[in-house]
Amino acid sequence: MKTKVLSYSLIFTALLALFLYVNNSNIYEYQSKQINTKSVKIEKLQDSILQLLETNAKATYFSLSKNQHAAQQYSYSATEVESSIQNALNELAQSNQWNQSFSFPSNPNNWITNTFSILNHQWLIVEVSDGNQWGELLLDYTMVSETAVTFELISSLFYQTN
Repeated sequence: MKTKVLSYSLIFTALLALFLYVNNSNIYEYQSKQINTKSVKIEKLQDSILQLLETNAKATYFSLSKNQHAAQQYSYSATEVESSIQNALNELAQSNQWNQSFSFPSNPNNWITNTFSILNHQWLIVEVSDGNQWGELLLDYTMVSETAVTFELISSLFYQTN
């Protein structure tokens, strides 16, 4: 009887060891596949990040914050200049001075500034709209003081509405 119990326990132990070996092998293979899949995804994402960084560097090449030579022209920081320009453009639109400074294809009182981009210490591009028409202005700006800015139109482009 002792030999039967011993032989059964030996067979049971051998089957348990075989089961654990096969199960662990399957788990190892599954996790290896997962790691390989994640590694490929990480490589693709890193490539995408590099491409986005290159695209961003090209897009921001002409900007006051990235252009050290232009930034050195003012004693103000790029954010102070940007804030002053934003305030001056808003004030210009609200005080109905668009008409005196720039020629719009329709009533200049309705035109507002959507966005702008500072190219350097002298120029900026402004997108304007009256809700129906859109246009872009290339402006020459001068910082009179930390908060005062003057604008001069270099060129304008207005899109035809359909």
